[in-house]
Parts: sequence; structure tokens; C-alpha cells
Amino acid sequence: MAAGEGIVWLFLITLALLAGLIDSLAGGGGLITVPGFFILMGPGPEAIGTNKILAVAASGAAFLAYWKNAQIEKRLIGLAVIATGLGAFSGARAASLLPNEFFRWLVIALAPAMMWLVLNKDVWQTRSAESKAPVDPTKNLLGPRKNLGWPKKTWIGVGVFLAGFYDGLAGPGGGTLMFLALYFLGRTPLALAIGTSKLANLASALVSLLTYEAQGLVRWEIGGLGALPIGVGAYCGATWISRLGRRADPDASLRLQKLARQALFVIAGLMLLRLAFDLGEQALPIFKDRD
Repeated sequence: MAAGEGIVWLFLITLALLAGLIDSLAGGGGLITVPGFFILMGPGPEAIGTNKILAVAASGAAFLAYWKNAQIEKRLIGLAVIATGLGAFSGARAASLLPNEFFRWLVIALAPAMMWLVLNKDVWQTRSAESKAPVDPTKNLLGPRKNLGWPKKTWIGVGVFLAGFYDGLAGPGGGTLMFLALYFLGRTPLALAIGTSKLANLASALVSLLTYEAQGLVRWEIGGLGALPIGVGAYCGATWISRLGRRADPDASLRLQKLARQALFVIAGLMLLRLAFDLGEQALPIFKDRD
């Protein structure tokens, strides 16, 4: 391996570690890693499919940490897995059929909407007021609670299905949409919405990875190098966040909400950068003559 290539790989591994830390809170780690794969492999379904290896590692490690710290909503496990799995399969199958412009227009719609949501404090304060009573995450995970109503389940199912479809289609930002669907549509407490979204993200990433692999669009020798660092970053970040979420004092809750909003702001900014990256791909010689 040439010295220049070694530096590139070291840089990408470092990016994977950072992506895991960011992804553990509100998703969006792929917004960091996918451009790296685009540089190595050129833009296209193969780079997105290879990135699914990292998505599985990050979401799996984060889910393990959240489960260990009882930050998973038990009543949503089945719905999250089925809805996101179906959405991811549909999105991954559609990826090769849709033009690149589809994703660009999707980002143009999603990124400003996410920015508006982050900056609209009233929306977050309203959700915070709805869940002022402290939640015992251990009882929520293991103890009996009343069933969710079908209207709420329907909203959650639709939301996470669409998030899964986006995750299978494009990847970066899919976990973020799952978190938002659980938190705002499902009215799930913030800490539990973050943890449960990792289960949904894991289901989506696994289905997407298998679907891309079936189409011959996964480079295991490349994606495997980033799996360990992104998994380590995701596990460490999720462990810290889940411990913060278990605390019942109001300051911890407000701090977690602030962290979530800051993460969403960063993710929305990365989505816009990704859009600029895509729009400039034809002008950059690095994307030309890729095998």
C-alpha cells in the first residue's frame, strides 16, 4: 500500500469513529462515511451498499448499549423491526431504478425541514411538557404497561416505514428520521426514542445490506475496515447518552434534549453538504474514470 493510500485509509477510519459517536445520538453517521466511500469507489449504489456494513456495525453496537442500559421501548420492538425492514427492502430495490436527481430533490426537501424543526423551540418544549413525569426505563423495558392505541401505532408504522425506505434507498439520515418518527409521531420519551430508533435502524441496515449484497453491490474488503471503529464510537456514545437518559432530574432531560437538537442541526448541515458534494461530482476529476 502506498503512503498516500495509507493516509486516506487512516483518515476514513478516523471518520468512521467520529461517525459512530454522532450516529449513536440521532443517526446520520452515514452522512460522514458515504462521501468517503464515494471518494474511494465513485458515487453510486455500490458505495451506498458497502456503507451498509458500517450502518449495521454502528446501529448494532448502539442498540447493544441502549439495551444494556434499558433504553428500549418494549412495545415498539415488533412494529419497528417489521415496518423498517419492509421499508428498507423496498428502498434498496428501488435504488437502482431511480435517477440520482431523486435523492438530490429529497435532500432539498428534508434538510430545510429538519433545520426548521431544530430551530422551532416551541415544538420541543411542547413534547417535553407532555413527558414531564420521569420514566423508569427498567419498568418500561421489562414491566407490563398498557398497549398502544391503533391510531398511534399506525402513525409510528407509517413514519418508520418511510424512514426505512429512505434508509434503504440512500442511507445517510435514515436513522435520524426513525428517531423523529418515534419521538414526534409515537410520542415516545426522548431517551427511549433514541434507543429504540437504533433497533429500527439495525433492522433497516441488515435488510438493506442483504438486498444490496444479493445485487452484487457490496465490497466487503472495503467496508469491513470501517466496521470496527464505527462500532466502537457508536457503543461509547450510546453508553454515555443512555446513562444520561436514565437520570430523572430535569437538568439531565433538558441536556439530552439540547444534545439531540444540536445533533439534528449538524446532521441537517451535513445533508446540505452532501447535496453540494453530489452536485459537484461531475466537476471534480476524482470522480472520473472510476472502475
